[in-house]
Parts: sequence; structure tokens; C-alpha cells
Amino acid sequence: MPALLAYVVLAFALKKRPPALYASGEEEAFWRGVVNAPEDTLHGLRRRFADLDARLAAMERPVVSGEVDLRRKFRDLGA
Repeated sequence: MPALLAYVVLAFALKKRPPALYASGEEEAFWRGVVNAPEDTLHGLRRRFADLDARLAAMERPVVSGEVDLRRKFRDLGA
């Protein structure tokens, strides 16, 4: 019973949320979207990370291919 009374008193006494809860309007919109439509937010994040993964793979491709070593060997032969 005392815990219930304390809960009710604190519910009225405390502020509902901190004044600077979000760093920007964009962040606030993101979190409101998570609350309202979590599946859509998750789908959007998966799509975004898939795009980033594809871009990273495209940047890595020339470095991990054997062509880099071959060019380095030809460059060393000329020097």
C-alpha cells in the first residue's frame, strides 16, 4: 500500500519527460516512428544497412582482389 501511494504521488510530482529528450527534430521523428510503426522502422533500417553493406563491398572489392598485388609487382619491376 505505501508503494502504491508513493507511485501515485510521484506520478503527479515528476515531469513527464526531460526537456532535452531528443537531440534534434529528426531524432524525435525517428523515435516517434519506432513507437507508431516498429515494423516499418525496422524495414527501413534493414534497407539502409543493406545499402551500406553493398557500398562497403564495392569499396573492398578492388583491395581484396588479386589485381592489387599484380599491379604492385609490375610497379616494383619498373622501379
